[in-house]
Amino acid sequence: MVAGRVASHPWVRSVHVSRRLPGGLVIDVTERQAPAVAALDGLYLVDDGGRPFKRATMAEADGLPVLTGIDRARFAEMREVSEAAFREALAVLGAYRRRPQRPAVGEINIDPAFGFSLVLLEGGAEIRLGRGNYGKKLAQFDQILEALKTKGMGGRSALRIVHLDLPESGRVPVLLRGGAEPSAPSRSAPGKLAKNEPRND
Repeated sequence: MVAGRVASHPWVRSVHVSRRLPGGLVIDVTERQAPAVAALDGLYLVDDGGRPFKRATMAEADGLPVLTGIDRARFAEMREVSEAAFREALAVLGAYRRRPQRPAVGEINIDPAFGFSLVLLEGGAEIRLGRGNYGKKLAQFDQILEALKTKGMGGRSALRIVHLDLPESGRVPVLLRGGAEPSAPSRSAPGKLAKNEPRND
């Protein structure tokens, strides 16, 4: 009974109750962590297992990246698949954050057909990762930032869309702001910019 009442609290992941003689109880509680919120007809805190567990207050959601692309109806219809997608999105975020100097992410979009995109918190640049090879793709993103900085093109503030979701062709299409020509760093020569065309959606 005690365990059930404690476990009903949304922030409690698990609870274990044991007796301590002569008349005491020991309650061990594991608290949930919320690395992100999901946009499901409102913002819901998502734990590290990909499970939305409570509607987020403004204070709770502040500073957390938002998982988008799966609406409430789809989540209700395909809960296990949706939670798996949330887990993968959180894994992508974890890989991205392994280098603290990368710009902060405000949103992770989940597209069933094309995979994952990161949206930077400042400036709103979209980093299209697709699926798989995330470490390699993020290393290419680092090269793009360095190349823009080296060329005096404003670094991340110059970015609009980075296509890391396309088949390997030796170039990564990069769409810049302000009407600039799309550019891309060559995979064979990191940091070198070369013209290319972005994907039209």
